[in-house]
Order: sequence, then structure tokens, then C-alpha cells
Amino acid sequence: MPNSASGISTKINQLEQLVVSLMKTLDTTKQAEQQRAASVETTSSGNTGPIESQEPVSSPISNADDESNLEETFGRIALENSETKFVNSVHWTAILDGIAELKDHFDDDESQAQCAFTDTNVTGPDGPELLYGAMNHISREEILAVIPPRTVVDRLISRYFNAMDIAPAIIHSSTFLKEYERFWESPSTAPVMWLGILFGMMCLAIQFQHLSSKDLGSMCQSPAWPQDPQYVMNIYREKLVQCLVLGKYTKSVPYSVEALLLYFTIEHFRSKDMQTGTWVLMGAISRIAMRMGYHRDATNFPRISPFHGEMRRRAWTMITQLDITTSKAVGLPRMIRDGDADTTEARNLFDEDLDKNMVELPPSRPETVTTPILYLNIKGRLLSALSQIGDQSSFAKTVSYAEVMRLDKLLRDTQAGIPTVLQMRPLSNSINVSTDVIMQRMYLAIIGHSAYCTLHRKYLIPARTDSRYKYSRQACIDSAIELLNYQLLLHEETKPGGHLCEDRWKISAILNHDFLLASTILCLDLDYGIETKNAESNEDQITRESVKIALLGSYNIWLTKCDESLEAQKACEAIRIIMGKSKRDNTTLPEEVSGSIEEVLPEGSFSAQMGTYTFFAQYHWHRLTVNTAPAPASFPPLPQANYPHDFATFPAIYNEAPAYTAPLGENFNDPTNNLIWENWDTQFQGQEDIDNLLNADYGLGVFDDTSLWKDVKM
Repeated sequence: MPNSASGISTKINQLEQLVVSLMKTLDTTKQAEQQRAASVETTSSGNTGPIESQEPVSSPISNADDESNLEETFGRIALENSETKFVNSVHWTAILDGIAELKDHFDDDESQAQCAFTDTNVTGPDGPELLYGAMNHISREEILAVIPPRTVVDRLISRYFNAMDIAPAIIHSSTFLKEYERFWESPSTAPVMWLGILFGMMCLAIQFQHLSSKDLGSMCQSPAWPQDPQYVMNIYREKLVQCLVLGKYTKSVPYSVEALLLYFTIEHFRSKDMQTGTWVLMGAISRIAMRMGYHRDATNFPRISPFHGEMRRRAWTMITQLDITTSKAVGLPRMIRDGDADTTEARNLFDEDLDKNMVELPPSRPETVTTPILYLNIKGRLLSALSQIGDQSSFAKTVSYAEVMRLDKLLRDTQAGIPTVLQMRPLSNSINVSTDVIMQRMYLAIIGHSAYCTLHRKYLIPARTDSRYKYSRQACIDSAIELLNYQLLLHEETKPGGHLCEDRWKISAILNHDFLLASTILCLDLDYGIETKNAESNEDQITRESVKIALLGSYNIWLTKCDESLEAQKACEAIRIIMGKSKRDNTTLPEEVSGSIEEVLPEGSFSAQMGTYTFFAQYHWHRLTVNTAPAPASFPPLPQANYPHDFATFPAIYNEAPAYTAPLGENFNDPTNNLIWENWDTQFQGQEDIDNLLNADYGLGVFDDTSLWKDVKM
């Protein structure tokens, strides 16, 4: 039977290659006919000069509607484990299909059996219990009997409000605390759906604490069960689901949307990989919210009070954002369209500015005032641009390059409107800034880079031979590298003792999806350069080496997550294969290239135009120098920080790597950690030295030797 399956797979691959070959032949014929027709038309109009002598088009938009040379990208349908899965063309798994060797590797059952992770037992949740109905129906009295003593509940509720920075988007703290007091006075009169909110908040409090690797102490202690955080989380999550069912959440009763949003958050953080079930759950939540009218602004309905209208705006904003991010993560179109709603943006107000009995809303605070809602609103504006970009990638018809550049401008304008307080800056300049704000800055920057990757990914390969798309390729590559820089920073700073250690729970499957997207984009570009061996400019070859270094760092991070993430396993396997091919490639940097940071980040590049390196160029400058040579004028040196996180002493990426001594000396453990780019020519005399730099044993083993790679110690 396995041989039969393998034979069918081989025949399918052969058929696919034949179809692609025929499509390319037809495209070539069509282009030749168009060129002949254009030549005849030009001659008849009186212009007898050769086409090559005419002035080249300078605008990337002009003359770009003729995109017949671009490959049609229909997405990807996979048949795996009796499941049929479709993702659009910009999903990271679809991008892997663009690399023939990886497509064959992951599609072939035999190669899957030989995967280095065969013995890795990754187990995760089957899916939201609410969707599968795998719970016992119990009474209100049985639910109340599970609630621990008030001292325990008080600690958990306090932890929830202090840890979840976007809590005000779901629950108004002052109103909830009043209801909380009434509950303890008369527990039996509390609505069942409100009890679901209580269990959701307690579950999230323990989940945050547990994911932050902090000692829970007596936080979840109760005489009813052992002090086991995972056990208690499961109990609280189960009770929340039972409250939703008992309260008939589909009947649009009060508190149902809030309880469902808390439940979604719990399910989302349960798995390191994106689960389709959470996306389906998000669809149910959005439909229930629309059933309750959250998608229509409260000013249209006089019976809705100003207070409740504002809370509905906050909740709807969060629902639309989760719809966009979860849909992007599973590679499917969003479920809420722009024309479906007219709910306005929530006002930039603190919870203290709102009162249940108010007759009029206060004016919005200026965007120089940092409230939890400010981040929610700015994130919503960025995601609105991202959603339009995602829409065009899901269209059945190809959009014009002019439309792509319009969306590019929309994204740039949206980024330019981010308030100063939420713009990314070095951690050494953020000593007195809360970690919540630092994480928010990172998220906004990551959304922007992910959007550029999504928008311009289609032109990554065509730009190699068509100068009209050069900007798109540069934008895509630069943003992908920046995303992996953020992956590195978050990985280091969320370790025990790191600046963001207590916020490590905020790194979710949705965020990891952006890093997966970046990794696969860089793999695709690197593989194309290896396969075609086209003549590259000095700038392109330096970019290639930057891509290799970024992938090395990303590989090492994914490797630490393979025990709990199938997506991390796939990313590791993809990078290993592509880096193995790169190791066998003989391409080297030309001797005349100095490799200075100014050349690595050219002044006219996408990154310089967008200002994307205002944070990381300085960060890398401290990582890439070992002497006191001044930084380039465009990147002023960072002030020396007086706290543990100082970029000048930033820890090496490969902490467990064996010492590497050639060609830079015995004290050079990480070849990418202290490299002086200006001395590239003197430090690397030939291809052998460059191979030593890029393929030193960082704990990966030899890239193209799978048997050695299996023995990696994590």
C-alpha cells in the first residue's frame, strides 16, 4: 500500500510539472505575439528606431498593467490525514510549494517518515471544546460549587486586570467590580453567562502566570483539588464552556460576547500552532456579535446608552482585529467585510472616564495620552490596511501593479500616523517605559513588516528579471529580515532574566505566523538564486549573505520550539534543506565589496525610505562591531544602558555553540556577533573562509547531512 501511494504521488507531481511547463510555453508564445504586434504598431506610427534605444520607464507603476509574465497564484490545497486544507497564495505553507524540492519533500509520505522529527511527539488541543461538545451539562448549583474561596478569586481577578493590557476592550473594570461585590453577596442570583466571564478571567490569570514561568504560589490553591496549574486551568475552561452552553450563548443574551471573547483568548493561547478550530470559533463570535448589532454604531439606536455603546465599540474593534489576524494565519479570506459595519472607532479613554449612568461620552483624549484603547485603535488602523492587502491576495483575478503600489502608499501613510509613544525605538532608550508599551510597539512594527511581505511577495521572483518590480523585491526582503530580527529580539528578551520575561505569554501562534512567513520568503529567494545562478549585483550578493545569517538565527530559534510545535518542525526542515543547497553553491562575495553597513543597508533602499532600520540598524551596529570604530553617520551610536539589557553585551544567538576559532581568532565564538564589516576583505580571503562563517557548527551539524542533524541537542 505505501508503494502504491508513493507511485500515485509521483504521477501527480509529474502531471503538475507538465501542466506548469505547458502554461509557461503558452505564456511565452503569447508574449512573443504581443511583442511582434507592438513592433508593427510602433513601425506604422513612424518610430523606426529599435525598441532597446527607447528611454526606459522610470515609474514602477507606469506600463505595469501588462503582467502576463507573472505566474498565476491560486493558493494551495493539501490532502493530509484525511483532511482537505486550502490556503491562499501568501500563506507560508503555499510559499513552500514554490520551492520544488520542499514541495516534493513535504508531500512525499516516505520523506515524511524519514523526517528528523519522527520521534517527536507533539501533542496539542484537538480544538475548542465548545465546538465539539465534549463536556457534561451541569446545573448552576454545580458550577457555583467549583468556585474557590474569595481570597483565591481575588488574587486571580487582580492578576487578570494587571496582566492583560487590553482587558478594557472586553470588560469595564469598575462596572465588573461592582457586579463582583454583588456576586459575593448573593452568588445564586448571578447570571450564568456572568459566571462564565468569572471563570474565563480566572483561567486566563493562571494561564498568563503559567506561561510566564512564574511560581503560582497560593494563587490557585484550593482544598478542592491539588495545586496543579494545568489541572486548574482545565477545570476553569470547562466551567466557562458549560456556562456558555447552559446560558444558551446563541440566543444573544447579555454577557455572551464578552464571555466568548475570553474563551477565544484561552483557546488561542493553548497551542503553539495556529488551530483551524479557533478560526472557526472566531467566525461564530463575529456572527453572534452581528446578531446583537455590534456591527452597527450605537448612535443609530437611542435605546443603547452612551456607556454601553462605547463598550460595544471596543468589543467590535477587537472582534474585527481577531477576524483579520486569524484569517491571515490560516490563509483564508476574512469573514467581516468593510461594507458590513459602520461602528466607529472607540474613543481614547481610560476606564475611569466611563460610567454606567453617564448621559454623554467625554471627548476623546489626545493620542499623546497612552490608554489601552490607543493601542487598540492604532492597531486597528494598521490591520485595516493589512486587510485590504489580504483581500487582493485572495481575489480570483490578478490585481494590477498600480493597485499594489496604492496599497503600499496606504500602508506607509498609516505607519506615518502612528503616535510617537507607540513608535519602535531601541530598548536602551526605553528604560522607563512599561513592558506593555514596548510589546505594543513591537506588535505594530511586526504588523507593518508582515503587511509589506504579504503585499509584495508575488513580485519577489519576477523582480529578478523585470526591473519594474525591483522596489517590491527590496520591500519584501527587507521586511522579512526585519521580522526575523524581531523574532531574535523577542526570543532573547523573553528568556528568564530578560527585559520582557514576564510578557512571554504574549507570543502567540498568530505572532509566530509572521515569523514563519518571513522564514519561507527568505528560503524562496535564496533557493531561486541557487537554482538560476543568475548574475547578481554586489548589492544582491550582500543581501544573499544577510538572508543566510537571518535564516541561521531563525533556525536556531525554531529548533527550540520543535518539541511543542509542528509548524516549527516544518520551518526547521525547510531552512535545513535550503541552507544545505546554499552550502553546496559556489557563489561568493566579490572581492571588491567592502561589506560596510552602509552598503548592507543602501541609502536608497526600501528600508532607508521607510525608516524601518531606525531601531534595528543601531541594534545590529552594536552586535557587528568589536572595536571602538564610530558608527556610520546615519546610525548614531546608542547610549550605554545602565541596566542588564545593554546591546553592546547582547548575548550571542547560539549560546550552546562550540567555540569557533578560524579565521577570526580564539575569542570569536559567534561569527555574526562581532563582525567588523569594514574589514571583510582582510578577514575573508576566499570561499573557504566564507563557508566557515556561514556553516560553522552552531549545534546544527552539517546542513546537508540529516543523520548529524538528528543528533542536535536542544
